[in-house]
Amino acid sequence: MICAIIVSFNSNKVFRCYNSIKNQVDNILIIDNCTEDANIISELKRLEITDDKLKIIYNPENFGIAKALNQGLDYAADIKRDWLLTLDHDSELPENSVSELFADYGKLAQTEKDKCAVIALKYVERNINNFHRNDNIRPFKKIKHAMTSGNFIKLSASQKTGGFEEKLFIDQVDNDFNFRLRKNGFTILESKNNYIIHEIGQSQKKFGFTIRNYSPLRRYYLSRNCVYILKKHLFFDPLSVLRIFIGSILGGLFKITFFEKEKSRKYKHIFSGFKDGIFNNYGKKHN
Repeated sequence: MICAIIVSFNSNKVFRCYNSIKNQVDNILIIDNCTEDANIISELKRLEITDDKLKIIYNPENFGIAKALNQGLDYAADIKRDWLLTLDHDSELPENSVSELFADYGKLAQTEKDKCAVIALKYVERNINNFHRNDNIRPFKKIKHAMTSGNFIKLSASQKTGGFEEKLFIDQVDNDFNFRLRKNGFTILESKNNYIIHEIGQSQKKFGFTIRNYSPLRRYYLSRNCVYILKKHLFFDPLSVLRIFIGSILGGLFKITFFEKEKSRKYKHIFSGFKDGIFNNYGKKHN
């Protein structure tokens, strides 16, 4: 039995996401992180009235992705579901994805099923869909990290491990959760035959580098939470932790220096995040 959660904030793309899964799962929870558009809120309320298996929680402020995901885990546990499918509002699940995925999952050995905590879908960027299912290959591969959208989280595993770390607010929330699952002996599987359509956001390629041009505030969270990952998980998996740290911090500084705008503000926010991470100052950052 599967419950899906869609975390939404100020976007009418949530309706496209909802339509893609409404006939594939048993329940749907939409967490609205304080959308300001009255038309979106009005449509959400209308939708909730017309669909008995839909519940919507309207948060009074943007509590961040970790809090929203924990609300989803709690709701799925309350209604006694086995899995929680996590989705961002700009994600979309192709038709029959859930049934195909769990048909593959059912073929695994029981020992593999017992250890599995997360089944992740492959990412396909919208408008660049060249994905082809291949039933002749082993349907899953073991991975170390899965992003928060497009995951089927086993409720029994999350209850043993703990949910998402809310003080991180955003960024590295998924990596921290993945590390803790693996520390508790669980595995993360990625489907080779099923995918999620996702919008990467504003990015561009320059000299082979992907430039996302994150805001100064986003750079703060990336910096601060990378320090948290370093302090919390370095001795469990040094190579993965250092790869995350170097990619996010040093890679970010390189891209800001050579390709991005607002260099001075971003440098200051990275330094501020680094300092707060060292001194354990977490939670939502208010400019």
